[in-house]
Amino acid sequence: MWLTLKSKCRSCCSKEQKKTQETFNLVLAAIAGISLLVGGIGIVNIMLASVMERIKEIGVGGRLRATQRHHSAIFIRSDYD
Repeated sequence: MWLTLKSKCRSCCSKEQKKTQETFNLVLAAIAGISLLVGGIGIVNIMLASVMERIKEIGVGGRLRATQRHHSAIFIRSDYD
């Protein structure tokens, strides 16, 4: 009798443990998703600010027939200044 009661309790705890683990995994996945979204928005914001600061240079470069490679070089060089 005592052995069967003990095994029933273990199976009950195991079910609760699995449910808790699933909930924990869901919460962690939600936090990771939100973090990725916020990080992506931050990167887009930085890129937009960089383009807006250099919009005049891009326009002048277009008038002088600059290629996309030249425009990329402007952005890369400005990051190391």
